[in-house]
Amino acid sequence: MNKTYEEQQKELVAAGIKRAEEVMAINKEFANKFNELISWAADWCLTFHDMNNVDKLDWNIDRITIPFKSEPELQEAIKKAIHYEIKKRTLDSYLKHRD
Repeated sequence: MNKTYEEQQKELVAAGIKRAEEVMAINKEFANKFNELISWAADWCLTFHDMNNVDKLDWNIDRITIPFKSEPELQEAIKKAIHYEIKKRTLDSYLKHRD
């Protein structure tokens, strides 16, 4: 059966929309897993860390990000995200205790 141009175009658009939805779901799942990793890493660093020893904190973060050494840009992004999460949590904690 020969399809008209319009029918083929509709099928392609429908397939494109379906694929876009699949990619969005994958991206959302990745973002959730990434946030879980950052949250776990911040918990781990804050649990086993003397806050007065910044070098030790950096050493812990370096250990956590070893699996990402083959992707230096990703490794740096993860380090920054962990640092940000730790700063956010310690500031939140400080503000709660101050009030």
